[in-house]
Amino acid sequence: MAKKYTPRAAARPAQPVIKPIANDTEQNDTQIDFLPPAQEIYAPGNIAATKAVASTFRRRTTTPRILEEDKVYEFELIQSYTAGKPVDKKTGKPLGHPYPPRSGWPNEGIAFDEDYKDESGKSKPQARQWRYIEGQPSIWVDEQDGLMGMDKDQINELLGQEENQIWFIDGKLRVRGIEKLKLQSLMVQDYFEGKKRQYRVKNRTYRLNNPDAIISDQMSHIESEYYAKKQAMECTIEQMIEAAYVMGIDISDQTDEGVRRIRLQFLQKATFDAKNPKQLEWFTSIVNNPATHVTYVFGQGIAQGIISGNQQLGKLTWAKANQPIMDINSNTNIPDQLVAMYLDDDPKVFKLLDEVEKQLYI
Repeated sequence: MAKKYTPRAAARPAQPVIKPIANDTEQNDTQIDFLPPAQEIYAPGNIAATKAVASTFRRRTTTPRILEEDKVYEFELIQSYTAGKPVDKKTGKPLGHPYPPRSGWPNEGIAFDEDYKDESGKSKPQARQWRYIEGQPSIWVDEQDGLMGMDKDQINELLGQEENQIWFIDGKLRVRGIEKLKLQSLMVQDYFEGKKRQYRVKNRTYRLNNPDAIISDQMSHIESEYYAKKQAMECTIEQMIEAAYVMGIDISDQTDEGVRRIRLQFLQKATFDAKNPKQLEWFTSIVNNPATHVTYVFGQGIAQGIISGNQQLGKLTWAKANQPIMDINSNTNIPDQLVAMYLDDDPKVFKLLDEVEKQLYI
């Protein structure tokens, strides 16, 4: 009698044995020993595998940390400069940029130092002279020991160097956290919106956008785009085509090449657009809305000549037979009317939806 063949079970992949490594303050280190599957180690006659020493490697991962020096502080002008500039005749909005392409701000002056402390360590805010010169230990003139022997012309020459200028480009200035002197120079000025005590009363002309809020906002956009694209990729072809139709994407070509083109445009709609920040919310609302299918069915029913709103005034008809189905308002969008009736649980529209679906998907 022939021996019955029993198929061999598929070997399991190597199972990692994870061992933490201590005393590493900068990285999170993990040592992973990859062991051969048990059935190979203990298989009869497999002495080499039984005695094998597990191969090991070190995987080093770094936990990302946002340091103060790595932050980007964004200052922007409060006042726009649109007077005398050409405007759009229809909207009335300026055609040009609302800010000058390049505007300079003082790099020296007198300001209240709200953090000043006297020799005893007691807080004692007072007016102090400041100037922004890179390479100095402080912006305060009485703390810039390296410049004490220079005359006024030499100081002015340093202040005139490009690296010591404070320029707003198109109304914005971005300063890295490591540029501490420039940050301090911007924050001590009476023009700064966040300056608590002014040395002289002046109009506040620029503000600081919260760097943490900027990061949070950017992360929110990234997360919203991720979930929108995830939903887009998980749609079946039928769901994608229905949503694309509602979004105004041309779905007439449904060959393989045409479907790829539709998918590309569909995914592009799931991309964050700073000029239209509500786009992702609009995208997901269509993909997740049950009314999207209903809109598609009735829209295609009209496009493919199954139902009509033009044969009889104020009537929706079966197009081929010119037979009335129900009363409608011929002056408004017919699919929208039918969707509204569907959402109101109108039994006639439920029945109509089933009939149109059958004819569409024959």
